[in-house]
Amino acid sequence: MFATTASTEPGVRAQALQVTRAGDRLEVSVGGTSRTRPLADCGPIRIDPAADLPLPVVDALIAAPGAGVRVDLVADTRWETRASVTKIAVGVVALLLVVAAVTLAARAGLGARAPNPTSPNPTSPNPTSPNPTSPDAAGGSPAGRSTDRRRIRGWDVAVPVLLVLAWLIGPGTDDDGFLIQIIRQAGDTGFVGNYVRWLNAPEAPFGWFYRPYAWWAQVSLDPRWLRLPALLLGGGLWAVLRYGLLPRLRAELSPCRWHLGVLAVGFGVGWWVFGNTLRPENLFALGLALSTWLTLRAVERRQAGPLLLAVLIAGLTVGVGPVGLVALVPVLLGVRRLGVADRRIALALGTVCLAAYGSVVLLMFADQSWAGMAAANRVRTDFGPVFAPWQEGVRWTNLRNNQAVRQIVVYAAVAVLAAVLVAAWRRRRARGHRSGGAAAPLTGLLPWLAVGLGVVLILSPTKIPHHFGAGMGVYPLLLVLAVDRARFDRWVAGLLGGGVLVAVGLGLTAPAKWWEYTGLGLLGNGRPQTLGGIAVGWLVVVLGLLVAGVIVVAGRRGLRPVVALIAPVALLLLLVGQLGNFGQAAVRGGWSLGAANLGLTGRCGIESALAVELDPAAGVLTPESAIDLPAGGPWQLPTWTATAAEPTWRSPDYRLTGRPGDLVVSVTAATAGRVRVSFDTGQELVLDGRADGAGERAATGITEAVSDLSVAIPAGASRVRVSAEATDPGRGFAVAAPRQPIRTPLLDLADRTAASWTLAFVAPCLQQPVLAAGQATISPYLLSTGLAPGSMTYQTQFGGPFAAVLSVSEAVPLPVTTTDPRRGGTWLSGLHLVRLEPKPLRPLAPVDRAEVPRAGWR
Repeated sequence: MFATTASTEPGVRAQALQVTRAGDRLEVSVGGTSRTRPLADCGPIRIDPAADLPLPVVDALIAAPGAGVRVDLVADTRWETRASVTKIAVGVVALLLVVAAVTLAARAGLGARAPNPTSPNPTSPNPTSPNPTSPDAAGGSPAGRSTDRRRIRGWDVAVPVLLVLAWLIGPGTDDDGFLIQIIRQAGDTGFVGNYVRWLNAPEAPFGWFYRPYAWWAQVSLDPRWLRLPALLLGGGLWAVLRYGLLPRLRAELSPCRWHLGVLAVGFGVGWWVFGNTLRPENLFALGLALSTWLTLRAVERRQAGPLLLAVLIAGLTVGVGPVGLVALVPVLLGVRRLGVADRRIALALGTVCLAAYGSVVLLMFADQSWAGMAAANRVRTDFGPVFAPWQEGVRWTNLRNNQAVRQIVVYAAVAVLAAVLVAAWRRRRARGHRSGGAAAPLTGLLPWLAVGLGVVLILSPTKIPHHFGAGMGVYPLLLVLAVDRARFDRWVAGLLGGGVLVAVGLGLTAPAKWWEYTGLGLLGNGRPQTLGGIAVGWLVVVLGLLVAGVIVVAGRRGLRPVVALIAPVALLLLLVGQLGNFGQAAVRGGWSLGAANLGLTGRCGIESALAVELDPAAGVLTPESAIDLPAGGPWQLPTWTATAAEPTWRSPDYRLTGRPGDLVVSVTAATAGRVRVSFDTGQELVLDGRADGAGERAATGITEAVSDLSVAIPAGASRVRVSAEATDPGRGFAVAAPRQPIRTPLLDLADRTAASWTLAFVAPCLQQPVLAAGQATISPYLLSTGLAPGSMTYQTQFGGPFAAVLSVSEAVPLPVTTTDPRRGGTWLSGLHLVRLEPKPLRPLAPVDRAEVPRAGWR
């Protein structure tokens, strides 16, 4: 009798509200849940999701003829909340109480305690190094520490330069566009929801950092502006490592002038891969580094203030995301070292620490109620992916399928951690004492931080490789520690040098690519490097194993300081190679993210380098003699299709229009045959659909089955002929009549074109459909990187909030190409512009808006 969707997709129809008649009863069902009532009962049928049936999907209202149905719809706005006056007042009072407690506790003493031992640090190779727990441990003496921090070395200049280069030309991550769409919609809905999936459920209780980013994005969507917070966070992280933690670490190591350089290299490679993004890994890393530095400072100075500040920062880091729990590790280990003798003071300090840590709840619940967050968590769990702790292997599998450089950095970090752990074990055996854990200085604390991060990752329900970036504040220090230990232990030197080379080799066996269009213009992008048919990566792996063996067997004491630098030198070469590759992509011509950020490609992003054929049939050439070809393909062009009886075809001459531009031939199943294009100037080209698009020929992907083969028209040519030969007629080889496309710059359609989440960061001038008040607008055009328009945002299996759009519109792919003559067309492979043509449905009645206050626990 009645239904609420016009979709034929099972995932949509399963969530539709349907009212059917079964004999003398009415059956009302939603999502597999149903209830019935006698047909004789009069009165309206009321669907209350809070009481009986789940929320239905509504993209159309369809009633049987003569049913006489009247429908009143209340949109799902359960997450579009506003804090009440009471909630705001309670939050303000709680914040004031926390500030007061922290201030008073910071001014109070910690009570008497036995003085720290003044014996030399037993874990240091240098027996004359000062006690690391004393206030002078950071540099041997206050004067020496101050002098060391004031000196500007070459690395102090190199790292800021690297950060600026990463900001301008560096790579991004796949989630940059994801996050852009999340923060852009906050102005429409009033809350930060997952615009891409999970029915736009709020990210709360985690993700408070989205709100500041949303305010930031209101100024501009230019990638340079959006990346500026990452640049500032990188500078802050480097400052903490360089001036807060490295001096303390150097005081526990043997004197060496390479410590700063090794730290800079470790920080640089990690930041290049993980830090230059809108994702929260740079916040995790900074929170961990700050909490470690403040905890050490509290222990050294016997003060509660730095410790409480460390707890506050740890709480804020946890509020960013579950991985932020790692920022609590140094606090938990450092509290034991305070050794507060007075139990009353210890109890008071613990209470204030809990209050400081719990203050993050004010941010977690700022714009969502308890009921809203409970519903959001149910949605996220239902759609997933959610993994158990014992499924951590999923993360490493995803890493193995990820970018080569990202693999190298993670594998190298594992090798460095293994070297540090082996060094600690061998030193404990040799000296017969126990070190590490909470009672150890920074050298003993660092491995615990790395292990703690591993535990947090195992407990994390989402298994994505991005989370490895949370260690950017730990692994550079571990690299310094490992290099120092390798100078005195051949086993550690072999494991470090050989392990890092093996890591480089394993990474090089993967395709040398970066995410989507952030890797445009890179040399060797998208394929593993080979030498004589052998993967270079495996050669480097063998070299790493040989180096490790030689160092362990024949490593001499005098050569160990040099051997210890194998790992940082290999990572430095990797970083320099990446800088050079991205630098040449930015300046050699053609569109790339680096070139756009340098202002070399126009006022917008990738959309400024694209053009579209709104009507491919308008450019079809006219044959000079009659030809009968049926219409076919996605644009209904005159098309010849190969058969077993007719595997070849030769067209009549087509007269060229004289318009500047190229000649395009659309081919279905291009690898199942070859196409020959002959001009009256005598020039002839063979297109087989397998070349890389060099020179005048380029293949721009329209769908997985249809390719546009583009050919430059020779000077003086007036006619062209097309010949086709099927090598496998059974695969559906088909060739359309040639055309000279009539293209429109995509920027002319910018106000009517949306971008999928994979493109949102590099296409800042394209619009974003509004998703608010329970309604989703339909953009006339959609730029997408997947065959399915809009990827998961438009798919029910991912909880795409725009899934119903495809059920009430027809998706028509359009040919899109580059306007840059310096670019081949293959860089557009997989890029689709889709026209969404609404189906002829009667529009809904006007929407009435009103606010209805509800208790937050309902």
